[in-house]
Amino acid sequence: MRFLFLIIGIVVYLALSWEHAYTRSVSLYSGKVLTLANLTTEAVNGHHHALTIRTAMSQADVASHQAPVLLILHGGPAWSDIPFLYGSDYLLEEHFIVVHYDQRSAGKSCRYYGNSSNNNFASHNNLTIQQHVDDAVAIVQYLQKKFHQEKVYLMGGSWGSVLSLLAAKQQPDLFHFVAVHGTLVNGLSNELISREFILHQFPTANIPMPPYKSVDELVLQRQWLNRAGGVFYKDPLPATVTRYIPQLRFRSQLLYYAVHLLLAPEFSWGDKLRFGRCYRETCAIDGGITCEIRCLQSNRRQVRGSYFVPSWPL
Repeated sequence: MRFLFLIIGIVVYLALSWEHAYTRSVSLYSGKVLTLANLTTEAVNGHHHALTIRTAMSQADVASHQAPVLLILHGGPAWSDIPFLYGSDYLLEEHFIVVHYDQRSAGKSCRYYGNSSNNNFASHNNLTIQQHVDDAVAIVQYLQKKFHQEKVYLMGGSWGSVLSLLAAKQQPDLFHFVAVHGTLVNGLSNELISREFILHQFPTANIPMPPYKSVDELVLQRQWLNRAGGVFYKDPLPATVTRYIPQLRFRSQLLYYAVHLLLAPEFSWGDKLRFGRCYRETCAIDGGITCEIRCLQSNRRQVRGSYFVPSWPL
C-alpha cells in the first residue's frame, strides 16, 4: 500500500510540476541575493522566446537605467545556456543585467516551434539563419525599450558567434561592442579540420565526411572528438582559475552538464525531456561588420578551432 501511495505521489508531483519553472533569486556560486531575477516568455518577432533576466547590481542602478545590459546568444544550434548559467554568469551579474534567451527551436522555446521531435536536419528547411538574426535584433530592441538603453552589449559563442556577428552587421548602431568566443568563421572547413584532428589520434575511427546528414552523425563525431581531447580542456588548472569557473571543478564536463540540466529550476520536466530535440547545422558566415568586435578564442578546443580567426577579414 505504501508503494502504491508513493507511485501516486510521484505521478501527482510530475503532473503538477510538468511545466513549472522559475529562476533562483540567489547566485548559486557567490551566494549574493539578486536584485532582478526573472524567467519569462516574450512574443518577439512573431515567435515566443524564453528569457532569463538577472543582475546583482543595485536596485538604484537598475531603476536609474545605469545598469548596462548584456545579451548572451547560446551555441548549438538548438542548444541552451539557461540550465548552466549559474556556473558562468555570477561574475557578469555583478556588472550587467545579464539576459539569455532560447532561440526558436531550442531549449524552452522548442515547445513553440513546429514539429520539434523530428530528428532530420532537412525537415527544418523553413527555419533560416536570417530568422535567427532577426529574432536577435528584435530581442535587443525589446531590451532597449524595457531598460531604457541606447545600446546593449552582445556576446555569442560558437553558433551564437554567427548570430552575434550577423546581427552586428545588420544593425551595428544597437551595440556598444560585440564579444565572440569559439568563433565559427567557416563551419564546413572547421568540421573537416576537426575530423582530421580525430583521425590523427584514432586512424580507424569511422567518422562520416561533413556536412553531416543527421544528428546521429554529428553526435558520433563529437563523441570521438571528446575522446581525442578536442571538446573539453582536460589538463590540470590552478585553483586561481577553477575558483572562477565552477564547471572545471567537475572531473567530467559531461557530468557537469548532466547535473546542471537535471537540477536547473528554469527547465521544467517537460523542458528537460524536450531539450536537444531540435538541431540543425550552419556552415557559412561572411564579413562586412562595422561595429567593434572582440574575439576570445582558445587554441585547445577543436569544436570551433582558432585557426581561421587571425586571418579572418572583417
